[in-house]
Amino acid sequence: MNPKVHVADPSLDPSRPGSVRASVPNAVAYARYGADLLEGRVDGSADVVAITRRLAAASAASGLSAARAFALYAGEASADEQEALRREVLDGALGLGPDTPLATVGRRVADALAQKNACVADGASAAACCAALATPWFLVDAYGKLTPEARAGWSRAASEGYDALAAAALAEDPQPFEHQNIKAWLAACAGDVRHAPGDLDDLRARFGDYRSGSWARELHPVSMAKLAPRRIYRSPDGSVAVAESIGEDCAVRETEVIVRGEGGLLDFWSFDGHGRRVGHGFFPARLRVDAIKFTPDACLGCHYKLDTRSFDVMAPSYRALGLVLRRDDGAPQWIDGSACTEKGDRVIWHERDATRP
Repeated sequence: MNPKVHVADPSLDPSRPGSVRASVPNAVAYARYGADLLEGRVDGSADVVAITRRLAAASAASGLSAARAFALYAGEASADEQEALRREVLDGALGLGPDTPLATVGRRVADALAQKNACVADGASAAACCAALATPWFLVDAYGKLTPEARAGWSRAASEGYDALAAAALAEDPQPFEHQNIKAWLAACAGDVRHAPGDLDDLRARFGDYRSGSWARELHPVSMAKLAPRRIYRSPDGSVAVAESIGEDCAVRETEVIVRGEGGLLDFWSFDGHGRRVGHGFFPARLRVDAIKFTPDACLGCHYKLDTRSFDVMAPSYRALGLVLRRDDGAPQWIDGSACTEKGDRVIWHERDATRP
């Protein structure tokens, strides 16, 4: 893929490291993307005040009060809820032991899931709960880090409504977005606010059977993103891409999906080896050892423009992203999946791939 897909300004050269500077801070870009998901449209503005107001409006539209949302935000995942998420993310992981703990971001994801589930138990939809929770999650530091005085102040603001919460956040910090919080909220809620398919059967019912002959299919024997084989299907109109991570037994380990909706908004969804939609995916830490990355945060790290920090790149360039193959004492640190080639595959060898015959 042409590296130029990663810049809005055609005069820039994304292949030269350090030649492109982002015009938008990461936290602002993530907050803008979250607001886009809530509204179902792309808004290219990086104005912090405007994004904050958009979040407050989306939360208000949920029908849940700001006071209720902030009370939910004070909740933390129980030990059982954290353990359930830990077991889920370890299911199918390579090289990680059964006692591998959740990382800090994983514990925050568990909190967001617990709050969403507590809200749903009260009778609201998951989408409404996630919309209501967006304002505190995007604008307020982790509840456990707040002093009693700060908790009381935020609670008073919440009692006055989402606009008051937003105003309080802006008064405290001209750039109020809590980047790590937003990542956790996205993992717990992005699929719900976009009414994503719950499993691969639902995906096929909505978008068609990607394994049918009408979809283009590529086998990347060594994907630069996974350092292992990956099969990618592309819909006839180019609006959907389905990527299967392939194991050494040629079975599908996970499935990652990108959908370009109206106005260019990209949705990123992950499905585990059982076909269920989940909030995480696997990426190589080293040969046959996985790192757990949460969705869509891991996706946003590749599918974006380097200058505007807009998450609208359907097919990223490994050259622009600096993805390379690694060797250790002459041994390849990747898995060659060329033996998994099937009828109908267009085999794609990356030019830096030393395994190419």
